[in-house]
Amino acid sequence: MELELHLILALIQGFVLGWIVHKLVINYQVRKALEVVAERHNISVEEMLDQVSPESSVIKVPFLFTEAVDNSIMLYNKETKQFVSQATSLEELAKNLTEHNKIKLAVVNHDNEMLWFIEGEIKKDIKEIE
Repeated sequence: MELELHLILALIQGFVLGWIVHKLVINYQVRKALEVVAERHNISVEEMLDQVSPESSVIKVPFLFTEAVDNSIMLYNKETKQFVSQATSLEELAKNLTEHNKIKLAVVNHDNEMLWFIEGEIKKDIKEIE
């Protein structure tokens, strides 16, 4: 009985630790992506964050996912499940997101791979952003 309790507590601790590390990694990646966007516009990240409305102290980076339909790639918002855009290639989808939807930064789940769409370009790894 005591061993089972220790095992359950260890599993809970492992889950919580994994969740915290995951959040830290995502925050780091978002910060790096923001730095790239800010650098392209010749402003600091702090100046960019100052442009966020006072009602919201958090910048929400849209988390999107793709779905293949015939010869098209459909893009949906993961949170709301709403349709966002459609294209025949990921490159076209990234450009459409910036040009038509005015979304400059997004995380996209495509075929179980996490991609960054940054100002119409696709980045597969945080190292590409730097």
